[in-house]
Amino acid sequence: MSKGFTLIEILIVSLLLALVVGIIAYIFGVSVRNSSLARTRLELLEDARTTLSYMSRLIRLAGIQPVDQAVETMDPGEIKFQADVDDDEVTDRFSFAYDAVAYAIVVTRWVRNEMGGFDQVGETEIVMDNVTDLTFRYYTEENVETSDPNLLTSVEVEITLRPPAGISELVREMTGEFKQSTRVYCPNLAWRLAAP
Repeated sequence: MSKGFTLIEILIVSLLLALVVGIIAYIFGVSVRNSSLARTRLELLEDARTTLSYMSRLIRLAGIQPVDQAVETMDPGEIKFQADVDDDEVTDRFSFAYDAVAYAIVVTRWVRNEMGGFDQVGETEIVMDNVTDLTFRYYTEENVETSDPNLLTSVEVEITLRPPAGISELVREMTGEFKQSTRVYCPNLAWRLAAP
């Protein structure tokens, strides 16, 4: 009499193997999704920090001489200011704004011309895309919100991002929107207030 496996034993082993393989596949799928989710969040964080750093560096220079008016526009969705950013004694004008059609933050730059006006330098450029909101808040030295450019000493910039279109819909939904903000102190504006 030969010893072998019965059909029932083979079915039980097959079911157990299928169950183990299913569990392993599920765990692998979850780990891949979690890895993609973590990578997407990290990329959004890095993009937001890079963009906020660039914007902060320029906004911090608002009011460096010679300028007519340090801050021209103080809207919740746009800031326009003047500064001599490259220390050539020629006033530059910058505008950061939200483009709702392109879902992007855009920057426009102008340079003072010989007639006293401003000429736009190049095209309006996208600083960051996949943005669903850009909000500016303006503060006085006493940390009170203001709409008066003559009292402005700091600007809070808040960016709301969404994951890019090139990733899976599930990861996009799980990531959701992501907010990052920073507060920019403008020493030249504060100095003007303190000057007699």
